[in-house]
Amino acid sequence: MHNENIILNKAISYFQKNNFKKSTKILNEVLSKNNRQPDAFYFLGLINIQNKQYKSAANFISTAISINPNHPAYYFSLGITLHKSGQIICAIKNYSHALKIKPDLAEAHFNLGVALLNTNDVEGAILSYQRAIKFAPQYLDAYLQCGIALFQRRKFNEAIAYFKKTLQLEISG
Repeated sequence: MHNENIILNKAISYFQKNNFKKSTKILNEVLSKNNRQPDAFYFLGLINIQNKQYKSAANFISTAISINPNHPAYYFSLGITLHKSGQIICAIKNYSHALKIKPDLAEAHFNLGVALLNTNDVEGAILSYQRAIKFAPQYLDAYLQCGIALFQRRKFNEAIAYFKKTLQLEISG
């Protein structure tokens, strides 16, 4: 197990350096020795997302979830994969599941807001962006998107406040 973690960390290191070929090779070696290693499946999924191979990505990440159903990043990444492939409702379910496990995951709140906006649920999107801001007060994109959604709802004064905060965050960099 210890040796497996060392090898897995090496694959992750290559992944972080965008060396997907070496990372994939090592991850496949890990899986040849332990086909129940969820992180190996997960990172293969992330590599497939980077390569815009969303169906393969979803399969790898779903396998990771079947092995370890309590990891919020797996659901979040599956949500991203499904969202990118146009499966908005399934993406919403996965973002929501990630948030059941880790309610303070600001990125999941933000992506949920984007997906809800894609389904014309502007009010739901606004709430999701506001939750993202609650958990990550410097989340510039959440302020911007919340302002846009509020503007769509003709809540101009509230929208202006969010746009001002977006500018403040942008200037303070």
